[in-house]
Amino acid sequence: IVAVLMLLWNKLDKRFDDLEARQNQRFNDFEARQNQRFDQFEARQNQRFDQQDKRLDELKAEMQEGRAEMRALREALLSIKA
Repeated sequence: IVAVLMLLWNKLDKRFDDLEARQNQRFNDFEARQNQRFDQFEARQNQRFDQQDKRLDELKAEMQEGRAEMRALREALLSIKA
């Protein structure tokens, strides 16, 4: 009887170990997918931020050009009045 009980116990123990290994593998796969998705999301966000920074730099340059033109026009108007 003891030998049969030990045999059954070993079978159950092996089944539990197999189940635990499968669950661990599933969790690891899930974690890897989540990390990959997060990395992709982070890359898209960084690309968007870079595009926004570039656009802000372009707008800043346009604004500076506009200010220079306004100064030139103001100076031209003042020289005409004088």
